[in-house]
Amino acid sequence: MKFRSTSWKHFPPLSVDDSFDALSAFFVSNPEATLCPVVDRRGRPNGFVSLQAFQRIISNPYGYALNQKRGLAAILDRNPLVLELNDDTASVFSSIRDKSDLLTNGLILVHDDGVYAGCLNALGVFHALTEIHANMLSDLKAEIVERERAEQTVRQLADTDPLTRILNRRAFIREVEALIHAQQPFTCALVDLDRFKPLNDRYGHAVGDHVLKELARRLSEAEGCRLACRLGGDEFAFIICDADASEIAARAQSAIVSPVETDLGLVSVGASIGLASYPDDAVDEVNLMYAADKAMIRIKSEGGGIAVFDRRMDLSDMDAQEFDKTIISAVKDNRFQPAVQPILDLRSHSVAGYEVLARWPNSGLKRQPSPKQFMPPVERLGLIDSFFWSMLNQALRWLPDGRSFLSFNVSPSQLTSLEFSDLFLNALRRHKVEPSRIELEITENVLFRNIDTSKQVLGKIVDAGVSLALDDFGTGYSSLSLLEELPFKKVKLDKSLLGKKSDSGVLPKVLTGSLKMCREMNLISCAEGVETSWQLEQLAARKCDLVQGFLIGRAVLCKELTSPSVITQAS
Repeated sequence: MKFRSTSWKHFPPLSVDDSFDALSAFFVSNPEATLCPVVDRRGRPNGFVSLQAFQRIISNPYGYALNQKRGLAAILDRNPLVLELNDDTASVFSSIRDKSDLLTNGLILVHDDGVYAGCLNALGVFHALTEIHANMLSDLKAEIVERERAEQTVRQLADTDPLTRILNRRAFIREVEALIHAQQPFTCALVDLDRFKPLNDRYGHAVGDHVLKELARRLSEAEGCRLACRLGGDEFAFIICDADASEIAARAQSAIVSPVETDLGLVSVGASIGLASYPDDAVDEVNLMYAADKAMIRIKSEGGGIAVFDRRMDLSDMDAQEFDKTIISAVKDNRFQPAVQPILDLRSHSVAGYEVLARWPNSGLKRQPSPKQFMPPVERLGLIDSFFWSMLNQALRWLPDGRSFLSFNVSPSQLTSLEFSDLFLNALRRHKVEPSRIELEITENVLFRNIDTSKQVLGKIVDAGVSLALDDFGTGYSSLSLLEELPFKKVKLDKSLLGKKSDSGVLPKVLTGSLKMCREMNLISCAEGVETSWQLEQLAARKCDLVQGFLIGRAVLCKELTSPSVITQAS
């Protein structure tokens, strides 16, 4: 915008020889003016008198009379801000850092030849600046919209298979991981086309590509099939969130094997589909897709169809019996190792302690089993005692001097033995560890064992100074009654209570209520599974005492740490 387009106005200028009365008459005749322009004989501005300066003079009882005698020259400001009508307002104003004089006095405008044209008063300057800012904001918004549109296009290109226009492998894996983080049960289906390669070789890539695009369309439109994806080549995948996964998979297979119309006539392919469910078959994306792939390979070898993952049939590296033998050997040889995950104190922003977690780093299997995979067999095979004492002794040897605590998970089956308390306290004495630095985590499953024996065993341990924590609070139905049965000092809130940023309604209220309950019962609160900064902020705002999770720090093998120094990711 040029100054010519602003709300400037021509005010009749004065000359340096004019009287003070002429100046007074100027401001009376031009009430909108915030300065009086003064020009030379050629009509070029050589000074001005601001309205503010004039008002100061006449506010003095003797100012008017005194300046009547002195004339205009005595009060003239000979450094006027003079700009051309064709100057760009945004460029000029951006070069002036202090705009206070502009917003008080305004400015003088001239033609291209330097001859006085008029003035832009203070209000006109304000309006011009406002319009400039509005234009800048409008341009910025347009740029943001365009950038978001471009980023969305880039994301779509990055997430989309270029041939079929459905999700690619990268996007599918990301979505599967998101479902797992949300702890939402679902079934992963992997599809491998049968007889596609001969079709492609016989009719050419054009027909083959047409078939792939048509089958991708059918999958994406099939009822119950979510997140249809082309993994690559003639392999597809999709997610089923409904209970009857086999029925939905059957409908998807029917859609795939129906003939496809091409320029060369009708063609058809077969489909082998493998199904694996979270969390029953696997608890992470890698093992879930591996399980679905194993089921798909099995059914493909049988001529095609649909197969649900079966651990006994689909584990190629060993069967279930061999897996049990490997676990027995691993417990016997102390191959399970403790790892520690830091627990952060939200008040002091320092590590208060560590939870001991079991790991099997050198299992010898193709994929390292997770605790959810090896702990059930350890319990089922009656190895939990040997397993626990091995973990305990290794972790106690690692625990350095200081005040940080170690927290151990105890199986309810162990608490049915009256010898457990003596063996546990003897281990602490043997490693010269103060009981006050040790915590035992108990789940509500202890209620389904001999609760009276468990109370007796835990009572002796608590009397020695060991703390009790109620683990997985919020996942069951009996946690509140258990708080009355046993002398807990801490409650560990399950990660399912943390939710995500988009949650609203009941879940945030449950979290708030749980933390309030802890405070009213004088129990320390500890939130597990903290993975995002938003979750950490919500817990801090609700005055949670302790937090742990991937955001704070991942579990690290004790043998890889000389001391529990910096293994946290958030402070």
